[in-house]
Amino acid sequence: MRKLVNYLILVSTLIYSPALAYDQGNDLYPDYSDQSGDISSSEISFRNSYSKRLYSNQNEIKQNTKYQPDGEVRIINGVSVPYDFPVFEPTIINEGIAPGKLFLTTWGGSSYIMILENDGTPYFYQRVGDMQHDFKIQPTGILTRRYTEPVWAFVGMDSSCTITDTFRCANGYDTDLHEMFMLENGHYFLIAWGTRHVDMSQIVPGGNTNALVIDNHIQEFDNQGNLVFESLGNDMFDITNAVHEDLTAGTIDYIHMNSIAIDFDGHIITSSRNQSEVTKINRETGEVIWRLGGASSDFEFVNDEYGISYQHFARPVKGKPGNYLIHDNGNYHQPQFSRAVEYKLDTVNMKAELVWQYRHQPDRFHAWMGNSQRLPNGNTLINYSRAGLPKAVEVDSNGNVLYEGDFVNNTTTYRTYRFEWEYIHETPYLTADPFPERVTLVFNKFGDTTETKYIVYAGLFENSLEPVDTISQNYMHITELQNKTEYFFGVKAIFGNEQISDLSNIEKIYVNFIEPGENYLDNGDFTSGFDAWDFYLNSPGHANFQIENGECKIDITNKGINIYDIQIMQLNVPLIQGREYRFEFDGRAETQRTFDAHLGRNSEPWENYSRNGLDILKPQTEHFIVDFVMENPTDYQARVIINCGQDENDIWLDNFSLTEIGLTDIDEEKIATEFDFHLENNYPNPFNPSTIIRFSLPQTSHTALEIYNILGEKVTTLLDEFLEKGYHQIEFHADDLPTGVYIYTLTAGNNKISGKMLLLK
Repeated sequence: MRKLVNYLILVSTLIYSPALAYDQGNDLYPDYSDQSGDISSSEISFRNSYSKRLYSNQNEIKQNTKYQPDGEVRIINGVSVPYDFPVFEPTIINEGIAPGKLFLTTWGGSSYIMILENDGTPYFYQRVGDMQHDFKIQPTGILTRRYTEPVWAFVGMDSSCTITDTFRCANGYDTDLHEMFMLENGHYFLIAWGTRHVDMSQIVPGGNTNALVIDNHIQEFDNQGNLVFESLGNDMFDITNAVHEDLTAGTIDYIHMNSIAIDFDGHIITSSRNQSEVTKINRETGEVIWRLGGASSDFEFVNDEYGISYQHFARPVKGKPGNYLIHDNGNYHQPQFSRAVEYKLDTVNMKAELVWQYRHQPDRFHAWMGNSQRLPNGNTLINYSRAGLPKAVEVDSNGNVLYEGDFVNNTTTYRTYRFEWEYIHETPYLTADPFPERVTLVFNKFGDTTETKYIVYAGLFENSLEPVDTISQNYMHITELQNKTEYFFGVKAIFGNEQISDLSNIEKIYVNFIEPGENYLDNGDFTSGFDAWDFYLNSPGHANFQIENGECKIDITNKGINIYDIQIMQLNVPLIQGREYRFEFDGRAETQRTFDAHLGRNSEPWENYSRNGLDILKPQTEHFIVDFVMENPTDYQARVIINCGQDENDIWLDNFSLTEIGLTDIDEEKIATEFDFHLENNYPNPFNPSTIIRFSLPQTSHTALEIYNILGEKVTTLLDEFLEKGYHQIEFHADDLPTGVYIYTLTAGNNKISGKMLLLK
């Protein structure tokens, strides 16, 4: 209890100190805090009022759609968003746009589900931490999306986007990520994902005798979750119809079903990308009624020389029985182009007549994902999915572009929908981020346009939060927390006639404040044993971890199958986009071997932020240096990861450090005067056929620069001579070498350092 009281005194002191710098000279942001630090709802007084948010017609581009940054917080028309929020901006907005808001999910960096006004103002958002699919409203009114780790299923959500239900496939199949489709009576359809081994040598010349074949099946469930219908993909589709797939490969994805819907007569419509086929399936018998497109198409295309190719979405057109809108990715069109296309099917004469399409000029092409949605007013909404192409293009029946918008930071979007949606959230939504110099809280009571204030709660334990401040803005910076400590935060909103909401979601933050030049890594020299370090073994990999003579020894007893079967890592490492870092450590091995040490994301898709790959450890201790610019979006929960599997030789590691060196610290003069011994990353990398290697020497010395292949065999010697103190560079030509990873090693006197480069031809 005393610890908590002391903490609250500390927080009260820091919250009310000028260090928080709320722009206290601005009357729009008065300080509502009770100076005693003991705040209750009855004691909160409102000494000032101010204009909250100014909303204009959603069909007009607002003058203030550009965000105004406040440190790592951005304000978009009164809505605060975190540092990593992908800002969306329209480039075209005209009369005639269908009613409703945009529903999107984002990939790359941090992932969000979001509902946006036409001008890009967030009506709602939620940081979801991983790649999500198919965020939409179902006919029953619930919201659904495909959730990845650890659920690996579709989830149902109430209007506040709180998860209330889970939808999974049955009969031992995994739940495919592409789509869940629900009827008004609560029945729902999922795409099941399964595998089997097939002797493909009996089917195609050169086929793998034990190929892993991926099947997609259709499953229907009633509103109680009972499986009531199943149709198996291996009964419906022929492997040899996947004409653009490698049927001699070890793994064959021959169907790749990516959408499912119900036709006007109650039967099932599916899209299967790798068959280039839209299929109608009898909902009672599971038999195929017809096939449109692909190698076994039942229809002749009329007025269309292309047909469909690797399409991603197919829907019956409401009110037009026999008409189908398809998002045609067009991978194998000549030339490649993507489009929204509508066909009218004549199932007597088996003709598929093109009756409408939108093909942008000049052509736009994206090889995967995307969708086209026919809106209630007859407009069509198109998502081109790929970074750099618009994620929302709305056109009328004549192909006139009424709306177009995209994210400003090259974000990828799985599907985009437009739905009419109004909802005032009962509680605020909170995000909390631990910056190297502060903790930042961002919170909004979405959908509420009344004057709103916020009570901020904090504590060392989730179940004992205390109010520490009341403020009128919807973000907060906190700078003087106890370092290397875990805190919990929550927020309540004061709204309407001084009503107080329930507590928001509670966010847990590990405080890791770092002074300039300070080592970002904790216990990098292992003087405190294995504090701050974690270990992971993936069967059959096995190793014993111990401290030996001040070094971390990885005693490998089973090398495993993959390099990541034996890992040592440190989590919660902050990396800020655009800043330059130096990652250093010492390493040696029992005998020469490869290993991997880098900084990366601690969740899918596991990006390598430091952009380096395999290195070579030798029996003699070497000092490794990796300089890199953080090109990915800022990540405050990155990890240092050392992968040690695939080799039985033991490893010794020591003296890990990560420091920010800044963009101005690597000019030639500084390299020659400030670094004792320095080797830069080669540039360009990857390269073909030449690259520049730069280095600096603290004194005149005999210098050797040698190139090795990944097996440790010397390829060539670039330098073997005395060089003066200072900065040097040399060009390496690899015209006669094959594609691969190469190691360049610089030796000067008793110093040795290595780097890695990739030759791509």
